[in-house]
Amino acid sequence: RACANSSNLVLMEPWTGNDGSITKITMNNASKRNCLSMAMMTALTSKIELANQSNNVRVIVLSGHGPVFSAGHDLKELLTASENEDRETLTQIFTTCTNLMLTVRESPIPIISMVHGWCAAAGLQLAAASDIIVSTANCKFATPGVNIGLFCSTPAVELSRCVGPKIAMEMLLTGKPIDASRAYDIGLVNHVTANDDMDTLEQKTEEIAMEIANKSKPVIAIGKKGFHTQIQMSLTEAHESAGCNMVENLHIPDAKEGIRSFVEKRSPNWSHQS
Repeated sequence: RACANSSNLVLMEPWTGNDGSITKITMNNASKRNCLSMAMMTALTSKIELANQSNNVRVIVLSGHGPVFSAGHDLKELLTASENEDRETLTQIFTTCTNLMLTVRESPIPIISMVHGWCAAAGLQLAAASDIIVSTANCKFATPGVNIGLFCSTPAVELSRCVGPKIAMEMLLTGKPIDASRAYDIGLVNHVTANDDMDTLEQKTEEIAMEIANKSKPVIAIGKKGFHTQIQMSLTEAHESAGCNMVENLHIPDAKEGIRSFVEKRSPNWSHQS
């Protein structure tokens, strides 16, 4: 059941059967293939920010209701603004998109995208911005904008940070979709289920989410932030930044508890306090 304050466009609910440590955020516009309209992107950003404010939530799962994860931007919305020469609205749409992607990237809580059916253009950008992607066997991934005269420049930002530049350019230049197996081979997807059953997809996603949820929340947060900070640096700068991150990590109470529990040969008792 969706939370009472959830909009119809984006639903937010605790993952069934767990202790509330996993929150599921679902795009709920199946009739429009969960397109990332400005309203959808704004709602997604708000829900992720809301989940980040919770003390209990330790993993966020993004999903799409209906036959596909997301087909990308709302093309009618883009076309209307383009035909009206409305540069202000177009700028606002892509500023909203950037804000969503950065909210996903910078979320201290890990985000898993649970994808199926079709994951394309800005929908692919959203999934690629997340920390982990779990896919059904039948899911297709594409940056098809070039086929309709609109190069997928913004999806390219996240795609090029997940796969090699030549692989990314082939997808961008040809617009041809790749299947889940190929997406796994190139490092875009973490896991592909053996079939297209949604229950199987959810089981695999929950398995991974629970592995993360069982870790210390502040340790995960400092680790995720440090990873994305160092990966943009030169090698020397990255080592220095990572070293500082380790020092900060060691001041977290759960680091002391974790090391002590290892020495004492027992399971750690996380406080989840920063």
